[in-house]
Amino acid sequence: MRIKKPSGTKQEYKIYSNIEERNLASSKLENGQEVKVLDASSDENISSGWAIYKYDKESSLFDLLEKEEQPVIPEFPEIPTVFEPDNVSIETTPNNLLTATDAVISMRTDVRILEDFDYSIRPLGDNLYLEPIGGQRTVKVEVNGVIQYLSLSSQQIGFNAFDNGGKGKRVHWNMWGKISTTNTLATNMPYETNADGSVITTTPLNIDSQMIIMQVSAQVHSTGTVKPELIRIHKYWKKSVVPAEERIIIPEASPLADNVTIATKVGGVDKLVVPELQHAYYENIKIMKGFSMQANVDVTAKQVNFTFNDSTNKLSIPVSTPSGTKYLKLVPFTMNSAFFNSCKKGAAAYITVSGLLMDTDAEESSGMQLSKYNDGSATDTKPRDVIADKLMLVCQVRFDVLLQSYWPWNQRMVTIFKTWEQALAPAEERIQTESYNLDKVTLFETRLSEKDSIFAPELCNANPVNIKLLEDFDFTFSTALTFTGSKPYLQCELVGGNRLINVVVDGVNKKMSLASEGVVMQDIFNTNYHGKWTYFTLLAPIDDGASGIHPLGTEYENDNGDIMHVTQYPNSNQFKLAQIGVKFEADGETLDLKNVRIMKYWKKSLAPFDELMQDYQQRIS
Repeated sequence: MRIKKPSGTKQEYKIYSNIEERNLASSKLENGQEVKVLDASSDENISSGWAIYKYDKESSLFDLLEKEEQPVIPEFPEIPTVFEPDNVSIETTPNNLLTATDAVISMRTDVRILEDFDYSIRPLGDNLYLEPIGGQRTVKVEVNGVIQYLSLSSQQIGFNAFDNGGKGKRVHWNMWGKISTTNTLATNMPYETNADGSVITTTPLNIDSQMIIMQVSAQVHSTGTVKPELIRIHKYWKKSVVPAEERIIIPEASPLADNVTIATKVGGVDKLVVPELQHAYYENIKIMKGFSMQANVDVTAKQVNFTFNDSTNKLSIPVSTPSGTKYLKLVPFTMNSAFFNSCKKGAAAYITVSGLLMDTDAEESSGMQLSKYNDGSATDTKPRDVIADKLMLVCQVRFDVLLQSYWPWNQRMVTIFKTWEQALAPAEERIQTESYNLDKVTLFETRLSEKDSIFAPELCNANPVNIKLLEDFDFTFSTALTFTGSKPYLQCELVGGNRLINVVVDGVNKKMSLASEGVVMQDIFNTNYHGKWTYFTLLAPIDDGASGIHPLGTEYENDNGDIMHVTQYPNSNQFKLAQIGVKFEADGETLDLKNVRIMKYWKKSLAPFDELMQDYQQRIS
């Protein structure tokens, strides 16, 4: 059956009682003649009622032009209005409080996720199916300063946990990720629900074996079906992912000749070996800080100058050993033409470079130890006891000795085989991290400066849009008592130490001072900080950086420690870094760091990722 639009002119129809009667009379119809069938229900395209057809004599087919019945449009229940300030949905909890589901506090302040990830979700039969993009696996997390493993598992979730299967309403699941001290993938993903399907009030778990990583919600039709576009994932884990500079490791290419240099003689014996791949360390030796090594050929003086980290300074590199931390001493050195006089002309000379291993960071070394064979042999490098030798192989250098002494030198004569990289500890072990790193968001407040108000402070724009930060950073927190022994204070510690960072204000490059700050609670709030949340804001000065690093400032709403109303400064010489909330139960207590919140306003002013990485590359080069 073909369907066509009716012609625009009024027609006189030949009328038939049913389809069978119309078909019997088809031989008498003209090409293009229109007919009306009073009961067209035997047509597979029509359930009931009349229909109008146009006859095509050449094909002996009837084209459907019009029919009495109308398409049935399914009725969906009216979805209640959702207010979405800054794309965040405000929902009502079972105890009639309002919450911004995307901005809840779901993880403790001592949880740091060291690798980002994502999940997809889709209907699967009568259920929903959650699946980690990239497949099931574990990712590293830091819990209270200890590296552990978070399982990213697939999970099927259904609607039978809800009253009447959740039909006609939006329902919610809290999804929990399992944490283990061993790199073992959990086969399932626990979750929790409310029977009425309402949003789940979420707080950090006081256990180390699980964490709440997301809340899933779906609008269920009265028939029990779910449309994919009405499913949401509230990604709580994003709040605890460490800054990009800690997660992204930029590899440094080794300067290999033809990508792999093969020596044909080793220790005076003819055999093949790849010096870059020679293993020189026991498995329990780990270099805990990365470094670079440069070889600059002085073609005039005919010598090679070796430096570390592009500097003529000495370095002291921590090395983890079974006997504790030792320190590898790296000292810039030179190889001149006289050094190669005894070497075979027109062949490659292989030189091992070793550094002294000392007990303390303060001890200094007079230089590196060099050794070579004069017949063009590479060193037969094998693991040795660096603790007993107090000497650690750093690298092997290949130098192409010229056949004639008067030939000019060039940079291509030198290749560095970075032997030390075999003992370099994984990035996660080398990165200096603190025990407690906060990524918390205040859900909502119902009282603000004597005004009834509801807002999500984490989502507020606290600084002018004309300020862009070119470097990310973070704070950790600890608590103690002042020297009087009675006044508790909160130590806001800047990870990586005090420094100036690059910022752009109205297109002009400037500097922002970042520093650690200790806040004595009693000095701000008198005795009004016991047993409740109190809040203050950290302020960072912005200037040309000529006068060095300035201390941070603080401000607060009032002596009661109320949540601060977030407004933008009219000038660009001071920046609101973060609003911090803390809850002390009593003087002399040890503060539970679950009772610390940080709203990171600086995150909203970070430059786009490519600008951040460009500035980062410039700073490390």
